Amino acid sequence: MARCDILDQQMAEVIQVYPGAAIRDVGDGTHIVSVPLPLQADWNAAATVVQFLVPVPFPAAQLDCFYADHGLRLVGGGMPTNSGLQSLAGEQLLWFSWHV
Repeated sequence: MARCDILDQQMAEVIQVYPGAAIRDVGDGTHIVSVPLPLQADWNAAATVVQFLVPVPFPAAQLDCFYADHGLRLVGGGMPTNSGLQSLAGEQLLWFSWHV
């Protein structure tokens, strides 16, 4: 199955569960998947948009790390573990170091 067919199939599945999810082509062969998610009371917001960068060699290369809204913090104002501010496609976001 071709990469774009896999992306289309998986995005259709994501959108069924998270109707506000979207995918956009960054223009260099990568894509960014955005998924609006509700949050638990441990956060300073009721919801955020989580973004994943889909690398060019996907699905051979897995997703690595994810991003959330710039101002997302723990309820007490602290930064979450393994996070920091980083740019994704020109937008400053909160980056989380997460690996499959």
